Amino acid sequence: MLLPGTAVTLTSAGATQATFVALVIVAVAAVILVVPSFALLFTLQGRRILGGDEGTPPAAGPRRDAGPPPAAHAGPPSSNHRPGSETRDVALGLVAIAAITRRRKPR
Repeated sequence: MLLPGTAVTLTSAGATQATFVALVIVAVAAVILVVPSFALLFTLQGRRILGGDEGTPPAAGPRRDAGPPPAAHAGPPSSNHRPGSETRDVALGLVAIAAITRRRKPR
């Protein structure tokens, strides 16, 4: 018995042959789709075609000799930005929405 106190055995609890065949077919199809993709990715990375730290291929990114660098890489962040200020702003906004919602509920 598989479960004590029941009539379920290991043989009666197993899936049918069709289920196992379907699982094998899906697994083979997944391997056929995934393995070539990983092989291509590995090859492109090995040839350094994918670019560096930017995450974009060299042909898709901006040209290096096309003017000044983007503003995001110009220097350190401004002094107006405090770490965690976005989180605080979101939390305060949610508290304000909750307060407004409570006031509008009919009593």
